[in-house]
Amino acid sequence: MRDRIRKDHKRKPHPVDVIAGRNLKLARSRAGFSQERLGKAVGLTFQQIQKYERGANRMSLSRAAEFAAVLGISVSDFFDPPPAGSIHIGGSGYARWIALYQKALDAGIATEVCRITRAIISLRGGYGTRRA
Repeated sequence: MRDRIRKDHKRKPHPVDVIAGRNLKLARSRAGFSQERLGKAVGLTFQQIQKYERGANRMSLSRAAEFAAVLGISVSDFFDPPPAGSIHIGGSGYARWIALYQKALDAGIATEVCRITRAIISLRGGYGTRRA
């Protein structure tokens, strides 16, 4: 009976755990850390970092404090939901683009990067009416 209950009720991550995991992944990417590097910094394996990022592991406040200290952010940054009306764009590609765009901003070349990106997309026939 117990096995049947477990099979029927697969545990889904709590929405707060999913938000914390997405924010961890974004903060890690922005800081230029791999999962392995972040794991070593806090004494975890990269597989454990993956579980936190997916929301499969719940992030305790003490664990959030460790991550925040290493990544140079506030603990509250993990638990802030996306702004109302925002569209979630997931995947590691998104986080890499954000990190690259931040570097372009810091270098004063963001406008040029956007122009080049639009040109490449246009050449491939994928640039529509939406503007980045």
